[in-house]
Order: sequence, then C-alpha cells, then structure tokens
Amino acid sequence: MDGDWEVGLTEISISARIVNVAVNERYFELYIREEFVAKKTSQPGGYICGHLVIHNLNSQLRSRYPNAENPMIMFRYRGVGHRVMMQIPNEGPRVRVSPHLARILGFESNKFYSNHEEAHAKPSI
Repeated sequence: MDGDWEVGLTEISISARIVNVAVNERYFELYIREEFVAKKTSQPGGYICGHLVIHNLNSQLRSRYPNAENPMIMFRYRGVGHRVMMQIPNEGPRVRVSPHLARILGFESNKFYSNHEEAHAKPSI
C-alpha cells in the first residue's frame, strides 16, 4: 500500500445516547426578588428530546418543594410555535438560565425571567 491515498466518508453512525447534558453546565438559578435562593442543575446524561430536559427540570423543582400545591415555576413545551414556556404564577420569583441550558431550551442566557415567558427560539435538542 504505497503511494498517495484519497479517503472519503460515505456514512457515519452516532449513538443517540451520547451525553449532551454535562455536569454543572445546564442549570437555572432561582431568585426571590433580588435574593438568590437556589441553583437547580439538570441531571447529566443523554437526552434525545427537549421534553425530557423539561421533565427533568420540573422534577428538580418538585424535589426542592415537595409540599407546594402550585409549583413556583413550571416549564412546558408549546406545540403551537414549538417553543418552551416558563410559567411563574406568582410575583417575586425570578429565574436566570445558564448559557448551555438557554441554548437547549431556546431562552436567552443571563436574562432574568418572571411571570409567563416564552423562549425566543425553538429548542435545539
């Protein structure tokens, strides 16, 4: 096998179970008025759709506030417009999303969200 060789790639297979949510990269911070209250981090792992990321975030909130009748924050996916909604029913709580989680869910990073907010872009997962 001497001489020059030219090689081309005709097919590539990538596992759907790659880790696309790494430790401590995808989180949101919860503030009550101006005071920092908590940092909730997504469980690391391989997520194949945005619905699973949203489910994980809501589970994290329920584990933090298990006795709350109405969750302080709820993430939902809207089929109309294909956007993620962040619902904050009461006045006071504010949320800031990390750059990595913002990119996945379509939100802006380093912005404080309150009330009912819709992501500016479609989820990227």
